[in-house]
Parts: sequence; C-alpha cells; structure tokens
Amino acid sequence: MAEIDELDVNPFFRSLQTTHKNLYKEVQDNGYILCVPQTTSLMESTFSVKFIASHILKPSPYFKGEYFLLSSDKISVHLDEKRREFVTGEGYEGKHHIKIINEEQGYSQDYKPFRILVIEKPFDSMYRTSNNQKRNSIEISPQKITFAECKEFLQSFGEYKIVLRHLEDSVNQFNTSYMVLEDYLDDALEKLQSIALNATEKCFKCSKHKLWQDMSFRDDLSSCIESYIMGNVHQTIFKVLHKKFATDDEKLLKKCKQLQDVKVEQLGVPPEFSCPLPLAVVEMANLGGLKTPHEKLSCLKATVDHITGTIQNFIIENQPPGLTNMPVITSDDLIPLLVSVIAQAKCIDLASNMFYMEFFHWTTPTNDRDNLSYCMVTVKAAVEYMKHANFDHLQNPKSKVQKEISIDDLMKRTRDTSLKDDIRNVKVETVQERFRKNSSSNIDNKLDSISKVLEESSEEWAQTKQKGANSIFGESYQQLKKTVPDIVPPQDPRRKNDQLGDFLSSLQDDPFDMSFGKQS
Repeated sequence: MAEIDELDVNPFFRSLQTTHKNLYKEVQDNGYILCVPQTTSLMESTFSVKFIASHILKPSPYFKGEYFLLSSDKISVHLDEKRREFVTGEGYEGKHHIKIINEEQGYSQDYKPFRILVIEKPFDSMYRTSNNQKRNSIEISPQKITFAECKEFLQSFGEYKIVLRHLEDSVNQFNTSYMVLEDYLDDALEKLQSIALNATEKCFKCSKHKLWQDMSFRDDLSSCIESYIMGNVHQTIFKVLHKKFATDDEKLLKKCKQLQDVKVEQLGVPPEFSCPLPLAVVEMANLGGLKTPHEKLSCLKATVDHITGTIQNFIIENQPPGLTNMPVITSDDLIPLLVSVIAQAKCIDLASNMFYMEFFHWTTPTNDRDNLSYCMVTVKAAVEYMKHANFDHLQNPKSKVQKEISIDDLMKRTRDTSLKDDIRNVKVETVQERFRKNSSSNIDNKLDSISKVLEESSEEWAQTKQKGANSIFGESYQQLKKTVPDIVPPQDPRRKNDQLGDFLSSLQDDPFDMSFGKQS
C-alpha cells in the first residue's frame, strides 16, 4: 500500500502551489532550495509572502554550504549535509539546529531539478507550535505493536465505527470466499492491500480532528489497519504457508535439534562474547504464537536487543582492569549468536514465519523502519546459514566421554588431577561385581593391560583438550576485534577552495597572482 506523502497534505506546500504561485515559479526557474516545515510544526493554515520567502534558500557566493533567505540577504542559514540539518546564522536570535526529515526532487516546466527539503520546524521560532500542541499530538498517537493494541486503538475513535464494520465484513469475506493458492500469493497480498488502502482512506476522510495531517499518526493508523487485517486472516494465510514451506520447516527444526547442545564457541563466537542468552531464547520462542507480521518483526528486534544487551553486560562484568577499548559486536558475530538462540528456542515453522514477515508486511512506522529492516535481514541470514550449512563435524563421536569404567580404572584416574572432571559422567561398577569377575590369581596379569588402556585414553583425552573445536567461520572469528583509530590523510591545500563560494573561489584562482584593493 502506498504511504501518504507529507507534501500531499502539507498546508505550507499547498499554499505555495495555489496562493503564491509566483514564488514557486521563482524556485523552479532558479533552482533554489525549498524548505517545507512539517505539518505538525505549523501554527496556521494560511501563510504570508514573507513567511514563505523565508524558507526559500539561495546559495551564498562567499562560502559553500551557506544560504541566504529569498526574503533577505542579511539572514543566512548553514546546511550540514552530513548531519542532515540546518543551523541558523546571521539575523536569527541564537543558533538553532533544524533537522531535515525528508528530501524530494522537484522539476520545473523545463525539467530543471530543484530540492524540496521537509524540515522539522520553521526557521523562526515565532512561527512554531507550542509544546502543549506537540505533547497532545504525541499522547493521542502512540505507537501500537500487538494485535490487541491495534484493535483497541482503532476502536477508540467513534468516527471510525462504520469504517471498521465494513472492514470486518471485508475480512470475513476474504476468509470465507477467497481461495489462497501457493503459487498465487501475490494475488492474495494485492487483495489484502486493497482492503487496507480503502479502509485507511475512509478513516482519513471521516476524521473529526487535524491529527490525520500528523505524519506519525498516519503511520500508526496505516500500521494498525494492516495489523488488524493480518491478525484476522492469519490462520487462512498460514495454512497455505505451512504446506508451501513444509520441507524447509522440517529441515530447520532438525537443525535446531542438532545444534541444541552445541556451544557458541563451536560456532565461531569469540570467547569475550560467549555467555548464556536466556532472555533472547525466551523471546525467540514466542515467535510462533504471534499473529501479525509487525509484532513478529518486533519479536526479532527484541531478540537482537536481548543478545546485544546481555553480551554488553557480560563484557562489562568481566572486563580486565586497565582495558579501555571494549570489544564491539559486529554483524558477523551476531549471525552465529542468532543461530545458537534459534536452536535453543526450537522454533517451529521458522521458514513459514520468515516468509510471512517479509511478504505480508507493507507498512512500517518511519521511526522503526531501519531497525526492523536490519533485524529482519540479520535473522534471515542466520536462518539461511542454518539451512545450508553442515554441522555434522561439531558432533565428534571420538570426543564423547566413556560412560562405563571399572573400579580399578576409576581409582587410577582419580590420581591424575587433570582427569577429575571425567568422573561426573562415569558409571562405576560396584566392588562386589569387580571381585566376582576377577580373582586374586589374575590381578597381576590385568594390571599391565589396564595401565596400557589408561595410557592410551589419557593421551587421546589430552589431544582432544588441546585441539579444541575448529571454527566453522574460519580464523577471523578467533581474533579479538580491535578498535583501529581513523587515519586522517593530510589535506591538500588546493582543496581549500572547495569550502569557498563562487566569488571567493574566483579570487583564489587569479592567474596573474595580483593583490586587489588599496596597496600600501
């Protein structure tokens, strides 16, 4: 479903296109930067020529990145492209930072491009909304995640009652009449998106307040409608997904059982990151019980957060004295950690859930989009690795501890302190059984063979202990990540001109190398 654009409902931009067409044409003809304050930051719906001209920027001829307002050459702002923000300069009371929320490309009638920047608030503080207005907007439109929260949020608006009734009828008709086929899931998605778009537009039209102009409110409303629909059609969709991904689900479940007792060190996780992750395992185990793609994605994000948070606490608690550079968890470290968590959580229908989250989720709140996408990509990489990797070498039968041992062998091993840990897994024969099997006449003959057996088993155990488990990710996982300071290359003096405007740059490039102005 297409998201509603800020410029489509922004009263500032509408006023520029209708009431102040001459200013809009001047922006297009000269390629100026047009700054549009977001809707929630505006106090009025009608704007003066001075106010609109104060958000049209023309480049300064003196310094790069500095712009003068179209309304006055004595008032300037600085554009920081890296931080994506403006900083007010001369002509303003104090220095203020105004963030750039979004950028779009506009074109004139001659197809000349110009920049349209949506900013968080007007440059001049006298035109901004009060804190009370912002607070009310935030309180009315909190983010919703679970299916129950989304349903309650939609039902809290009385004007949406008829729309929700029609939405419920459409969902019931989909569950009873629409046939979802394995090879035609695109058609099912298109049908559900159409139902959601229709309901969202009707909600916007019947809203009794101006909240629908708030970008965050529109994001939440669209997300809640999607979750409401998917929560109601979850069983219908998952019946088909179970059948479509049955082989992959069974394969991944077998891998989970195979890796259940494998330690994270065997998967290539560095020792400084090797610690129990119970919170992440419990969170991941809840994945199958959730209904909507959004709450399933939030479950993945919570799992990743638990992994990183637990490991950071583990590092702090075990940090050697004098160590200032703490190890940093990278994506390469996170993948084997996720493999271990997924295996311990014994996730059922994992392949079906991954497809469901990725395919049947089309709206995401702007402030969560990057985080959820990152978590989805990382977990998907871990699942694909589990699906195709061979973990048979991690279960070496030679390394298994002997489960039965005689009384003489036990007494002999207890004298060696390096082998005391093996006693815990030993099943000891009773003294009576031992005496029934051996008489005093053949004890001397047995001692030689027992000593030989002990010598071979001790050598085998020592070799196993020294060798350890090889990392399936290679040697890079065994090395400690070190923070390398950035090396700043010396700046070429010729590049100083890049920070100057056109006028000063022309003076620097004087071919006659002559001074200008009065000479003493």
